[in-house]
Amino acid sequence: MLKLCARTAQELLEEPITEADWVIEDLLPVGAHILAGAPKIGKSWMVLAMGLAVSMGTPFWDYAVCQGSVLYLCLEDTYARVKKRLWKLTDEANDRFYLANSAATIKDGLAEQIDYFVITHPDLKLVFIDTFQKV
Repeated sequence: MLKLCARTAQELLEEPITEADWVIEDLLPVGAHILAGAPKIGKSWMVLAMGLAVSMGTPFWDYAVCQGSVLYLCLEDTYARVKKRLWKLTDEANDRFYLANSAATIKDGLAEQIDYFVITHPDLKLVFIDTFQKV
């Protein structure tokens, strides 16, 4: 039998708190995440707005962000469609928000493409893959 690992409440209170590193404070910690939901409910719009906020250093839904570069793989969109959406969200952008509408698949080198992007953009905070099904 696998032994249950339990702590007392006192042990927990005495333990130092280790805070998460946040990309978006109290909303999105550093790490890998999956945003899932029904089709056409606004996931791509949310990711676009989130990417803009992080790249510009402006709050997202009133949550503070850690400013940095963002890579958005918008693999089901044309640049024209993304441009129209960007215009609806902002009238200014910046050089920290990168978009690509094509990428390798996982088996054909996507990890290497992202690794290279990370190396060449040391302030990278977010990578969005929309949609994961495409890779």
